[in-house]
Amino acid sequence: MEEYRFDPSTIRVKAGQEIRLTLVNQGKETHELMIGRELMTRAGRPVGFHQDFFDGVVVKAERGGKAIDIRELMEEEEEMHGFMVALKPGSEPVTLIFKVPADKAGEWQIGCFENDGAHWDLGMQGRWVVQP
Repeated sequence: MEEYRFDPSTIRVKAGQEIRLTLVNQGKETHELMIGRELMTRAGRPVGFHQDFFDGVVVKAERGGKAIDIRELMEEEEEMHGFMVALKPGSEPVTLIFKVPADKAGEWQIGCFENDGAHWDLGMQGRWVVQP
């Protein structure tokens, strides 16, 4: 993650596969990762997705090879719309570990909605493709 993109911008995974997704913030601003479908807006600004990829998915997290509480990575917002991991600039990389459910096959979007959705508007978007 960096200003204002994800690299790679498309990630392909297989249903049933255990994923170890390592997030690194190489930018100068806080960035977040959300995966979902159907962009949600509030007052005309993008805030998340109507359909959250992680709904019903058990996610574990590691930092520096040690298990951490996933809640350490989530920002507290009044109206958070789905599972979201935020990393401050210069923070140690985090690895999310989860199994991709078969019912999640298809194309999803990756997004960052920091700064009232400005990061999304500036192009911080990507694709998450789950192959059957």
